Amino acid sequence: QGSASYTLTMADIGSRFRRAISDRTNPLILDGGLATQMESYGADLSGHLWSARLLRDDPALIKRTHAAFYMAGSDLATSASYQATVAGFVRAGNSAEEGERLLRSSIRLLKEARDEAWRKIQAEGGEGGRMKPFAAASVGCYGASLADGSEYTGIYDIGKEEVKAFHLERLKLLVKEEPDVLAFETSENR
Repeated sequence: QGSASYTLTMADIGSRFRRAISDRTNPLILDGGLATQMESYGADLSGHLWSARLLRDDPALIKRTHAAFYMAGSDLATSASYQATVAGFVRAGNSAEEGERLLRSSIRLLKEARDEAWRKIQAEGGEGGRMKPFAAASVGCYGASLADGSEYTGIYDIGKEEVKAFHLERLKLLVKEEPDVLAFETSENR
């Protein structure tokens, strides 16, 4: 896993992740506060897309933020896709195709940041027994896409089957970019 030419299969990644979360001697350090960190860099995250807007407007800032988390010791970082949906990007004036591309780019940016940070860590001799960090696709709940706070209540104007279809559409796009892990965040309370 130290070589730049080393490629892990999904089974290898799954096995490595299971070992990481089972290791009771070394905690798995997660990133934290993606939006808060981007705001500290001066980003305005107002609007219904929240941090996902930067996938379109400032992808370099997203990548910089991910890299900073990895360089600070995060073993797992999550993509800027929590609130990202094709419908949300369309509502913001993008085509559906562009919305799909932007959603998928959240994983590409995360993996690029991780790989660049990991190469830098290795070049500086700083890995010291540390495993190569994971890139997790952030899968926010349906309510997050509404930008009305309903992600905390789970009370929506659609039924369970529509919620499943909503997640399936996004998951199909996100997994095309082969994240290491899927991080389902703020699950509905139903």
